[in-house]
Amino acid sequence: MKALIVLLFLIAIAVLMVRTPKKRLMQQKHYKEAFESVFSNISARPRYEQDYSYSYPRFTIVFASKEELEESVAGGLTEKFSQKIAELCKDWNKKYPFDPERAIDFTYEGELEKLVSKAQSGRDR
Repeated sequence: MKALIVLLFLIAIAVLMVRTPKKRLMQQKHYKEAFESVFSNISARPRYEQDYSYSYPRFTIVFASKEELEESVAGGLTEKFSQKIAELCKDWNKKYPFDPERAIDFTYEGELEKLVSKAQSGRDR
């Protein structure tokens, strides 16, 4: 009887291990489709990066310049993308709901370097 229980337990673990990567791949496909549907019509499409933090999806959308980022914000594209991702992740975790404000960073090339440079110049004083 113990052997049967152990066998069933191992089978359940194997099934979960197979289903989880497939589910994650499907989710990633939907996230990328959301990005494409929002940003495909602009001339200089931003770079899309997606990973996970504490099992929650995390997104970084990198524009070529500050001006392009500002245009996308003014045109409502960043808000539209945030809404699409929020809809896709609405059932992520009932106790700790998905928060697109924390999960999505809209930035532009060179912004990080500017922040590092500013921090370093403050220490040199």
